[in-house]
Amino acid sequence: MRLLPNEINSIHQYLKTQLSSYDDSQAWLFGSRLNDITKGGDIDICIVTALPETAALLRKRLHYFRSELRELLDDQRVDISIIDQQTAMTQPFWQQALKEAVAIL
Repeated sequence: MRLLPNEINSIHQYLKTQLSSYDDSQAWLFGSRLNDITKGGDIDICIVTALPETAALLRKRLHYFRSELRELLDDQRVDISIIDQQTAMTQPFWQQALKEAVAIL
């Protein structure tokens, strides 16, 4: 994984704080940053909620999450997707991405 321990900790602590009111939420790192061989790439985070309504509420704060994490991570590019469990289980892209993902929360 091409993230430093302190970067992983910063992401974990931030998401733990922001998602504390949403017990049904999980967060995953996925994408090119999990591959030690590749270069570059943004930090891909997927937040999965049990309910579509929770995902919709969190999406309203997406810009805020992205900008706060970018600031915490010294201006590294951060891409955050927020989906519900049904989407995670039925869409092929998310099935594959989450199969290879690493839980961060």
